[in-house]
Amino acid sequence: MKRKKEQGEKELAETEANLADLKKNLAELNAEKKIQQDELDVLTEKSNTMTRKLNAASQLITGLGSERVRWTADMEIIKADKLKLVGDCLTGSAFLSYCGPFNSVLRDRMMNETWKVDLIEKGLPNKEDF
Repeated sequence: MKRKKEQGEKELAETEANLADLKKNLAELNAEKKIQQDELDVLTEKSNTMTRKLNAASQLITGLGSERVRWTADMEIIKADKLKLVGDCLTGSAFLSYCGPFNSVLRDRMMNETWKVDLIEKGLPNKEDF
């Protein structure tokens, strides 16, 4: 009986030692789980942020894609205006230099009946609606 009791105590001690090891392993695994979970939370937040930024960028690119047509047309207008800039500057400087003392009727006649006609005859490019 004594031997059974000693054997039972020995088994109990081994079981308690195994239990202590298991508790220690469980604590280590729980700590590791917490670290991994925290890292997962950080990466999930970064992923969500990047997804929002990607969606915003996609919307911006899509929105600007439709503007490309308008910008291309505007560039063609600007190129044409650039060619007509010489005649427009000449007309503007003549207007500032010579038309100041005259009324609007005479100014209009000087611009449209004299200077514009002269620019066209000489082949200088200018806007029709200057």
